[in-house]
Amino acid sequence: MICDNGAGRGPLNQTVTCMQEFAGGLFVGTGIQGGGLDRVNNVGPAAAEVLRVNPDDTVDVIVGDRDDSGREPLSGLTSGFGNFFNGYMWAMTRHNGWLYCGTYDWSVTLRWSKLDGANARVQKLMDLIGIENIVDAEGGADLWRTADGENWLPVSRKGFGNIYNWGIRNLVSTPEGLFVGTANVFGPTVAVPDGEDGWRYEENPFGGMEVWVGNLEDNPKPKKARAASAKSTT
Repeated sequence: MICDNGAGRGPLNQTVTCMQEFAGGLFVGTGIQGGGLDRVNNVGPAAAEVLRVNPDDTVDVIVGDRDDSGREPLSGLTSGFGNFFNGYMWAMTRHNGWLYCGTYDWSVTLRWSKLDGANARVQKLMDLIGIENIVDAEGGADLWRTADGENWLPVSRKGFGNIYNWGIRNLVSTPEGLFVGTANVFGPTVAVPDGEDGWRYEENPFGGMEVWVGNLEDNPKPKKARAASAKSTT
């Protein structure tokens, strides 16, 4: 056995969601089923981590939680790349000497969540900050990259400008660039408030999966990704 007890985090590292060899180590993305909250087994909510298995079978926490035992993320980034709503590290791949990691971010679902059963602290937080402020700040999946495995940079933290792109589901390295496929289930219509307690459905032009491609060329800074001509509302 290489790793047990969730690399020291227990059930909050409930499952392995993706893996990729890079820079001499095996990078492992974690998650909790249900998008970061397993209601069946009462695990979470918690954000996901990135671990690294080294050639000597030791395991490092790259992105993750600190604790009093000395557990410390080598990147300095807490779980979810510092975003509580990143419930999965959903996809990883290598491209042009970089390791890329995409997340699943459930913050947009707060719009339709019933918070009556949430504890008083959560309800107070939502009342204080406001759900729409949280969605505006955090909505949309994250895409991050690293050249050495420990120092990470954000490529996009808000679903390429679309809060309904709640997941980076596929990453494919090609000679034409890095292709990014998103998960987006919010189309062709989406529920919006209708009065005090009612709802209605409206057309959502931002619903449906998207495919993006980015090119580095000779510039170490990534160019702005452009939307490809593959978009679906199914």
